[in-house]
Amino acid sequence: PVGFDYDPAGRVRLDPDVRVQESLRQFFRTFRRTGSATATVKAFRADGLSFPHRIYRGPQAGELSWSELKHSRALWLLHHPRYTGAFCFG
Repeated sequence: PVGFDYDPAGRVRLDPDVRVQESLRQFFRTFRRTGSATATVKAFRADGLSFPHRIYRGPQAGELSWSELKHSRALWLLHHPRYTGAFCFG
């Protein structure tokens, strides 16, 4: 998932792109402050913030893209077990 990468040994690590890391940290900080996925999405939109995602198909597969944060994406992030602790606790 976005925000994670694999090191040469195949271990999961945080994405080395600090913009991606900061975007995810901002997402979880905003969620902690607002208390809901809807309010988090609204805050991102009000602040003009984009959110990263990886393209998985086609000629641009593997590339990073930035777009408006969608409510479905916010819910996916909040329920995905990979994010448990990684961006909340470093």
